[in-house]
Amino acid sequence: GLPMDPQAVQTYVYPAQISRRQYQYDIARNALLTNSLVCLPTGLGKTLIAAVVMYNYYRWFPTGKIIFMAPTRPLVDQQMTACHTIVGIPASDTVVLMGSTKKDESGSRREFWRDKRLFFCTPHTVANDLNSGDLDANQVVCVVVDEAHHARGEYASAQVIRVLNERNINFRLLALTATPGQGIEEVQSVVETLRIGRIDFRSDQDPDVSRYTHKREMQVECVKPGQAISHVQDMLCDLLRPVCRSLLGMGAIKDGWLMKTFVDNKATNGAVRTEPPASFPFQQAQNNIQRGEVHVRSKGAAFSLLQQAMELTKTYELLLKYSPGAAYDYMEKRAKVNSNSLLHSRNQVAIEIGDMLRSMSANGAHHSPKLDRLTTIIKNHFKHATADT
Repeated sequence: GLPMDPQAVQTYVYPAQISRRQYQYDIARNALLTNSLVCLPTGLGKTLIAAVVMYNYYRWFPTGKIIFMAPTRPLVDQQMTACHTIVGIPASDTVVLMGSTKKDESGSRREFWRDKRLFFCTPHTVANDLNSGDLDANQVVCVVVDEAHHARGEYASAQVIRVLNERNINFRLLALTATPGQGIEEVQSVVETLRIGRIDFRSDQDPDVSRYTHKREMQVECVKPGQAISHVQDMLCDLLRPVCRSLLGMGAIKDGWLMKTFVDNKATNGAVRTEPPASFPFQQAQNNIQRGEVHVRSKGAAFSLLQQAMELTKTYELLLKYSPGAAYDYMEKRAKVNSNSLLHSRNQVAIEIGDMLRSMSANGAHHSPKLDRLTTIIKNHFKHATADT
């Protein structure tokens, strides 16, 4: 690994000029020594924790590179401001690198990676520069992943961490999120991908956090998808069901209760539809086969089916959580790199799915019904608001 400063490494620095919250101090101290997944509600200080960890690795490794990855420019700017103002990292040592960042005379970003020490980037930028060789992986000593619940599967942040681990780089990792995942499987996927050694979780109900939060009343609004979206969901399930059945038959995936319930479910038009499995079990199955932990008669056939299953489940997830536009955009991206994708299929059901999602996207159905409901609720709130609201 890179040389450490023998004097600086004897201590760690925590900013004294701001009011200390004990939970932030404890989490930051632990994150200095262990790869940590920090789960804190929005507005409770993940930015400060990241700044403290980044600053101390900046002190400890005089030649090391520290990388902060976030999916959007506002998140990147927020963290860079914290590093400048809270812990005093010189602006001359920092740089923002995005896909739109102008490259140097050689047509690369190699000079930035060579001359600067703290980098605030989108995950795609880091992944591309690792693959091109612009970024020397051996110089990386600390990586912070914001919105870490995305760090699984084929997301760019997950790819970056996999590459660093495959190259046997010794680095500290800090993962930040307000929502670690929808269930145990999603959280476990993040933990495995990032090689997390510790999870620090606080809700706004925890005693050491609640004093810094406002009282909230929560009301759950159940929003059902429209008829067209529900029909597409049914068709996606119709395509996925025989794929799962084949994978179960060849022993590529586990015959769990949820998987069996989905495969045996015949409901249509959204009536008591059994939700399909997430993409994670299929990604895990593919990894298990690649590592030789699971043996199948034909790896090629298994991988082809697993790729189909991952595309179908991801399309379903995007349609359910976001919009027809998001689902169709994903299908188009898949079609550009995979000749066996949904949009290339001659199956009549697959063709109808593509046609319906394309039509809904073209007609402005980019927004989820949930967003429409939320807009209505907010408008009504302010319409009937009083001076005391």
